[in-house]
Amino acid sequence: MTLSQARAAASASISSLQSAYSDLVTLSSCTAVEPPPDCVSSKSATALLQTLAGSCRQLLIALPIVAADIAYSGSPAKRRSGFGGLLDALEAATRQGESIDTADLEWVELVEDRSIRAVGRLEELEAALREVQQVVAAGGGGAGREVVVLAAESGRLAGLVRGAVGAVQQALART
Repeated sequence: MTLSQARAAASASISSLQSAYSDLVTLSSCTAVEPPPDCVSSKSATALLQTLAGSCRQLLIALPIVAADIAYSGSPAKRRSGFGGLLDALEAATRQGESIDTADLEWVELVEDRSIRAVGRLEELEAALREVQQVVAAGGGGAGREVVVLAAESGRLAGLVRGAVGAVQQALART
């Protein structure tokens, strides 16, 4: 995946997760007053689960690529030396036995920490989605089973989606 493809995939996946979050909140509110089949169709529930799983997977692929670019392009060495960039500055300092600019290391560590946190949140969401899909499958996948399970899990999934989106947005921030 190229950097431009990763950026596009990340952007589309974040938008998709935000939309799914809204759908989960709406579903959670609806099921508080209406029985699940009246809130969402089986087809819509299945599509929502597929959207969540697909967006999560895309972000797990795209995030490291975009984060690496942010770490590289946003480093103090890159800003100071232009074309030379972070990796060249770090490599040159190491070869010459010089100390490495701590601002560069701090920046890279910040981006890395944010990325690791975001990947962790996405993996939590992915695990929860697998659990929901297993519960649906264990129940025989009968008509409407997706709706009942999704309705029961909508609050938990909404919280996980919200946390994942926030962590990804923070990881992709350039400051």
